[in-house]
Amino acid sequence: MAYIQGPVRNQDILKFWNRHRYQIYKLCSHRIHDESSIQDLLQNVYIRLHTHFEDVRKLENPEGWLIRVAENICYDEIRYRKRTQNVCEKYFHYETRRNSANLKQTFDEQDVNSLLDKLSPSLGTLVDLHYLKGFSVGELSEMTGIKRSTVSKRIVVSVGKLRQNMMELVKKS
Repeated sequence: MAYIQGPVRNQDILKFWNRHRYQIYKLCSHRIHDESSIQDLLQNVYIRLHTHFEDVRKLENPEGWLIRVAENICYDEIRYRKRTQNVCEKYFHYETRRNSANLKQTFDEQDVNSLLDKLSPSLGTLVDLHYLKGFSVGELSEMTGIKRSTVSKRIVVSVGKLRQNMMELVKKS
């Protein structure tokens, strides 16, 4: 229940940060095992602290606030990694039957991007943002100003056209 009194100075923020930096580092390193990502997360926590320090210093437990922010930023990173990893695994590694001898053709990222380029920009962009970048249908609806149902329908149509183009590509080879 130590309150930080007086006007905010950068020295106050740095003192507070230096007192808790190692604890935040340990917390992040237990959840995220990539050193460069940990450094990015620490930077994001510091930026959040610097932005909200005026309000944080009035709290009864500013250390608790800092720990909670660090945990939330780590969880956001984990969610982001999980979403992008699943999306890439599902999207970029198609295997299709190539001929009667059951030879398989694997579509890699370059093939998928060339198939996306064949779609109209409005359809290809939605597929790219939804499946590759991980945006939800609701987020895409807000960004484009189009109803959710329309965005969903366009994604379904786009995926259908991608499949059709993919099958044509397989038949040609």
